Formats: sequence, C-alpha cells, structure tokens
Amino acid sequence: MIPLLLLFAFPDRIAKRREDDDARYVLRQGRGVRLSAKLIPGGSPYIIAVVIDKGEKAEGTVHMAEPLTEELIREQLGEQIETLRRIEWDKQEGRIIATLEERLGTIMLSSKPANPSEEEVVSLLCEAIRSKTGKIIFSQEARQFQARMRLLRQSYPEENWPDLSEETLLSAPENWLLPWLRGIRNAQQLAALNILPALKDRLTWDQRRILEDRAPMVIPVPSGHNIPIDYASGDIPVLAVKLQEMFGLADTPAIAGGRVKLLLHLLSPARRPVQITRDLKQFWNTGYPQVKKELKGRYPKHPWPDDPWNAVPTRKTKGRN
Repeated sequence: MIPLLLLFAFPDRIAKRREDDDARYVLRQGRGVRLSAKLIPGGSPYIIAVVIDKGEKAEGTVHMAEPLTEELIREQLGEQIETLRRIEWDKQEGRIIATLEERLGTIMLSSKPANPSEEEVVSLLCEAIRSKTGKIIFSQEARQFQARMRLLRQSYPEENWPDLSEETLLSAPENWLLPWLRGIRNAQQLAALNILPALKDRLTWDQRRILEDRAPMVIPVPSGHNIPIDYASGDIPVLAVKLQEMFGLADTPAIAGGRVKLLLHLLSPARRPVQITRDLKQFWNTGYPQVKKELKGRYPKHPWPDDPWNAVPTRKTKGRN
C-alpha cells in the first residue's frame, strides 16, 4: 500500500538503478541521484526517492526511499509509458542499432531488437560515410579507375566527365552507392564492400568504351609485351618497363589521344629505375651510354648494344629466344 500511495504522491521521484553502481540511480526526468550512506541498496531496480537534497552540481543524495516494482509502474502509469522506435549508427561499436524501447521519461523499462527497413539502414550508412564514422575502402583497382577518370577530366574538360574524386564521392554517397549498401549492417561489412562496380556504373556504355581507348590499363611496347600503366601513383601516368624492351623506339608512348605522354620508369634487370623521363629520344642519345657503362658489367647476361636504335627489343637475356 505504501508504494502505491507514494507513487501517486511523488510520481516525479521514480528512479531506476544504474547498471554500474547499486547506489546510484536516475530519476525519470534524467537527474542522477545517489543513496546516502545510511540507506542500504535494496533488491529492486526501481525506487521512489522520497527525500532528496539538491546536492552539488547535478547529482543529489537520497535520504529516504521506498522500493518499487516494475509491475506497479506499468499498472498505475501505463498511459505515461512511451514506446519509441530507435534506429541509429553506433559510432563506438560501428554498427546499425535498431530497438523498440518502452520509456517512462528517461527511464527505459524495456528494449528489444527491431527490424529496420533497407531505406532507413541505407540512409544511416550514408550519413556514417559522410561523417567518416563508417569507412569505405578504396582498393588499388578503385584508385586506378579514379585516376583514369581524373586524367580524362583534365585532358578533355569540354566533355564534362564525372568527378570521382574521393572528396566528392564521400560527400554524397547517396548519389552513387545506394544499391550496393543493401544488406550491410556494420563497419566490417562496409569496409569489405567492393566499390569498383559502383564507380564503373557512373559511366554510360559509350563512356566506358572511350575510357578504355583513351586511358587503357596496359600498353604494348616494342618487345611485344603489354605493360600495365600506373595511373594512381602520381599526377602523371607511369609506365615502368625494362629498358631493353624499349630499344628502337624514339617517341615516348602517349595516351589520351596523344595529349598525355607517359612518365617512363626505365628499369634495370633488377627492376629498379635507372632513368625517369618523358623524353625517350633524349635518353637514347645522352643517358643510355652512361647507364650502359654502369650496368653492363653488373648484368652481363643482358643485352647492352652500342646502338640502341637498331637493337632488337627484348625482355630476355642473351642466348634466350
């Protein structure tokens, strides 16, 4: 009887015990209180704090309290209990949290999992990406694709190629990533997402064809081999190729319809750059004799002709066909 009377007399004094401390409670309006040293914590997680002093700062002290059951709260104050559907991105845990909560003011009486819609989840994931609390990973393949697109934007400004820079993409993930976010619920799944298909989907079929033509992934060299182009390591695309594979070639290879000369990393047999240049003709005339002098004795199995202009380009050693 006493708890019922006190409940009607002090409905604002209902408090719930905090999980980390048996002596500390929170009132329904959100204020924190602590049991005085004379009060022994009871078994009930709920009390009516009959006598409270103001305390210092935000937390007061309870000098008189009566245990209260959840059943009594629900029976007498059921119409004041709110059911709230909470869906959010938990920054600490890195995951979507969806719950149905019953609350009496700030006191949570119950919480159970809810099933968010895909639209709600995707919206939260996009916000997490924008705020950088949820990260997507740009793989090497994705960065290569971005760099190829950047090259076309710079080389053909009149054609309005889409901006796929990281800054632009992360500022508005809803513009390009929505279909690929379905089914994702946490940071690990987000980080494992392959974003390359989403980037490619930004282009029309015709744009993809033009991209392959103007910014190819590989380029043939005089030895007959196709060598990959590195678009992502710097502002100028790099072609790292063994020096002997370029014998006889005067003009530096170019892409983007001839508008961009590649930056050649001419490699020794040990695959180390011996010359970095965009002027291959100048290298054969002035740089090659010095490189030959330094490396011929170190790599005698490899061809070092006196006349690189008329030598057979190859990636093989002497005597191998």
